[in-house]
Amino acid sequence: MGNLLGSILHGASSMRAFEQGLNVVQSNVSNAQTPGYVKQTQDFESLSFGLDKGLPGGVALGPLLSARDENAEQTVRRQQSASASADQRASDLSQIEPVFDVTEGSGVAGALSRFFNTFSQLSVAPNSNPSRQAVLDGAKSLAQSVNQSASALTTASGVADRDITNTVDGINRVLGQIASSNVEFQKRFDANKDPGLDAALHKSLEELSQFVDFTALKADDGTTTVLIGGQTPAVIGDKVYALSQDFAGSQARVLNVRGQDISGQIGGGRIGALLTTRNVTIPSYLNDLNNLASSLADSVNTALSGGLDAGGNVPATPLFTYNPANGAAQTLNVNALNPEDIAAASAAAPGGNANALALADLGRSRQVNGFTFTEFYGNLAGRVGRDVATAQNDQQSRGALLTQAKSLREASSGVSIDEEAAKLIEFQKSYQAAAKMISVLNDMLDTLMGILK
Repeated sequence: MGNLLGSILHGASSMRAFEQGLNVVQSNVSNAQTPGYVKQTQDFESLSFGLDKGLPGGVALGPLLSARDENAEQTVRRQQSASASADQRASDLSQIEPVFDVTEGSGVAGALSRFFNTFSQLSVAPNSNPSRQAVLDGAKSLAQSVNQSASALTTASGVADRDITNTVDGINRVLGQIASSNVEFQKRFDANKDPGLDAALHKSLEELSQFVDFTALKADDGTTTVLIGGQTPAVIGDKVYALSQDFAGSQARVLNVRGQDISGQIGGGRIGALLTTRNVTIPSYLNDLNNLASSLADSVNTALSGGLDAGGNVPATPLFTYNPANGAAQTLNVNALNPEDIAAASAAAPGGNANALALADLGRSRQVNGFTFTEFYGNLAGRVGRDVATAQNDQQSRGALLTQAKSLREASSGVSIDEEAAKLIEFQKSYQAAAKMISVLNDMLDTLMGILK
């Protein structure tokens, strides 16, 4: 009778084990679309069987196994960081590209062409006040076009500053989430077996990878240490070492908790792309625009100062003015001149058109780094276009690599509804078999008890 009772007890234990297996299947199916969740598998252990020793066998619960593949997770985070950086880069440059419009007759290129054409028209009627006024109007239009382009770049720099601030806030927010998960790991001895807590942690790590590149180190107690750029501690246990941003100088900087500049450690994520756009790309474009504006103003002013105005005098006031300290492109302006102040004639032929012709030719001469003004601006616009094309191509390729990494991770650790359905049937049948066995044993026990009575 003892063996009979033992068999019933072991049958009940088997039913509880299979019930746990059913619960795991249900959890997998319910969390199939939960971010960060991976497939859980309930393992079982065979109990010893030996009737002569009173061991009826059966099955007992083994460990709950997670399909988490940390190598696959790291690959996804690495590709996520690169893809987010490429997305941000393409977005930033796409917003800048319209500033350098090279459509015929528009933007700085069109204003340059119209401005030098006014000198050609002036050479036809050098003593015509309307022709002289056209020069002034063309100069003002050109200065405004250059100003607008410079202002647009300055605005783009301000937008990058705002986005850097928002991204740093996002980084700190996710760091707080990781620290909160670490607290749970420290408080609960069974936290490493909690698939929900594990999913929350890895969801946070993947979200962080969109913002910045980092290294995640898992400790024996289950907590995760985060090092920004692989060097700067950001989370250790339950402690968050928040980042901050600084725009006091000419360069945007990301600072660690001690106020030290760590921008050079950051190479990926949205923050990496934003720092490159803000500190390298926009200043480079603006430097070329300043070079164009100062060369244009100096060349035209020099040519005009060598001629004679309508009164036969050397011009006392230059046509263009700018402040190099505040940026030639943004401060380029036209002085308050009268039409009579335009020096159309040369010193050798007062009242003639020699200087107007020389100024018209100036637009076709190589005045800026071996290029004409229009060619130099065209090269700048072309560089912007190439940068945009490169960024968009990189965005596509990085996106494809991220999709591939996620697919490989899904194949190794994702929840398959078909697989879980097969397990469900398997556990149901095992549960039913154990229940049937208990029913038979119970009938036998009743019969035995009846005989004994």
